[in-house]
Amino acid sequence: MHLAYFITPHGFGHAARACAVMIALQKIESSIHFDIFTTIPEWFFHESGIVSFTYHKIVTDIGLIQHNAFEEDLEETSKALHRFIPFSRDLVSGLAEHLQQLGTRLVLCDIAPLGLSIAAQAKIPSVLIENFTWDWIYNGYTVNDQQWPQMIHYLHEQFQKATCHIQTRPVCLPVSCDLETEPVSRPTRSPSSIRPRLGISPEEKMILITLGGIEGQMDHFLPPHFPDHWILVFPGAARNCQRDGNILRLPHHHGFFHPDLVSAADVVIGKLGYSTLAECYHTGTPFAFIPRDHFPESVPLTNFVLERMHGIRIDPANFIHGHWIDQLATLVNSPTIKRSAPNGADQIADFILDRFFP
Repeated sequence: MHLAYFITPHGFGHAARACAVMIALQKIESSIHFDIFTTIPEWFFHESGIVSFTYHKIVTDIGLIQHNAFEEDLEETSKALHRFIPFSRDLVSGLAEHLQQLGTRLVLCDIAPLGLSIAAQAKIPSVLIENFTWDWIYNGYTVNDQQWPQMIHYLHEQFQKATCHIQTRPVCLPVSCDLETEPVSRPTRSPSSIRPRLGISPEEKMILITLGGIEGQMDHFLPPHFPDHWILVFPGAARNCQRDGNILRLPHHHGFFHPDLVSAADVVIGKLGYSTLAECYHTGTPFAFIPRDHFPESVPLTNFVLERMHGIRIDPANFIHGHWIDQLATLVNSPTIKRSAPNGADQIADFILDRFFP
């Protein structure tokens, strides 16, 4: 049974959420084969545990072009949007025909509206899964581009083409939808194996620093001092695994399953993004988050962490200059929260199978 999934390449968070949904669907219905359309690396889906899929490398979305993990480049984003929308008629019709030839039964989209346009052209039902859409994000920025409002309106129209609309908490703009779920994250596999593999003892405190799939050197983020029994683990900070005293740098493609790293950590320090939040929520791991002050998603995500999780806010400037260590003293000793709420991925899988494949 062929299902198509169109995924924005904006960071790894949306791909992680899509993978959680695919895992949940294949757990219930093993005959499902996914055709995945995105520029997120193929290895990400293999390592996430998608059992049966075909990878199609194609630009499905622009999202936001960024200078680094915390700064957007609105001028380059605007230029890229001009090249990308309105969607090419040949692209839409060609992919619509391709999906029909594959016998695609359903199209799922994690905020890549191209997939919704293709599904409508192919007369295949579609599902939009989101906690925000790009028209809402772009509307939060003032850009020196006369066509900016028209591009926002165009994207809004594409999102309206979804047959079914699912929102995942924390939702940025609650609207009338077919389903609202708990946070969506990939399930852990073997979190108890992480510390032995990393050489971290039970007596030591594991501090995981994550920038949400964006690579970056981390030396200037480091505080001038931190306790001897704290081990800082930073994925994406080196080409190979490197241990330097209490600092453990991992490559971007490091082979450790990220939800297991989150579960094994005493504290996660990271960019405030959906997938890291969702993983900390379900594992109960305390979260010291760095918001992107100008990114519209930051406010609802911040409120969710402070209200429903063990979390603190770290000012971006304090993080960048290493002035964050004192804020962790209490959080690092906080207990994990035991969750009884379902994973939103399972809620979505049950809903989709009941709605489209009864």
